[in-house]
Amino acid sequence: MVDRSPIKDFHAKRRESVTQEIFSRLIMYNFPEMMTSQVVISQKDKQHQYQVNFTVAVHV
Repeated sequence: MVDRSPIKDFHAKRRESVTQEIFSRLIMYNFPEMMTSQVVISQKDKQHQYQVNFTVAVHV
């Protein structure tokens, strides 16, 4: 099985482009994280506590 860690696989060859890819991945992680942390789900009279699915938020 091949380890496909996202930080090891770059499309770019030049140092500046690799740096750009790293920053773009950080932004694409932090933006959905920031958005999902602000979501409020009402929990009135529910048996289970609900939370936002981060994976779904990334795809949206």
